[in-house]
Amino acid sequence: MGTKTEENIVFTIESGTATSKIISELKNKDLIKNEFIMKVYAKLHPGVPIAGRYIFTKNMSAKEIYSYIINGQVTNDTVWVTFVEGKRLTYIKSKIAESFDFTEEEVDAVLEDKDYIKELINTYDVLTEDILNEQIYHPLEGYLFCDTYEFNKDASIKDIIEKMISTLESKVSTYSSEIENSTLSIHQIMT
Repeated sequence: MGTKTEENIVFTIESGTATSKIISELKNKDLIKNEFIMKVYAKLHPGVPIAGRYIFTKNMSAKEIYSYIINGQVTNDTVWVTFVEGKRLTYIKSKIAESFDFTEEEVDAVLEDKDYIKELINTYDVLTEDILNEQIYHPLEGYLFCDTYEFNKDASIKDIIEKMISTLESKVSTYSSEIENSTLSIHQIMT
């Protein structure tokens, strides 16, 4: 008799995702057999899916999976952090330090490391040499996109910074033709 494998499947639910979308993603990952039945079950047992990172196996029943999602039985190896928009870099530094096991000085050391900043400039199109201008006190000020993020609990300061910059880059890339046709540099536009 063949048994289903106990392989762990990581399933992430972003904040505000509709139940119907979650159910179709569960079907895509082959975690449930029948989308329609799961939707009916969800209608009969209303609840709000809780954002987070879940670990499921293929031999879990649809009922068990639904119960996990509604009760927020997330794995504990990730941290959700919300950076409020419109705040200065000092706020972002303290938020990183308070959410992870870092001091503000450690966060500062990474944010002010000129060699690291040059590496970032070479990696991300949204960052240019303009940010190395002597008049700029914090080169990355305005380039760390504020949003709600899910990080591994043991994320490094660089992991956090790079996730925020790559999110900004993906948001900015939707305006690439406008930026190319502008007489302003990317830094002037960001400022």
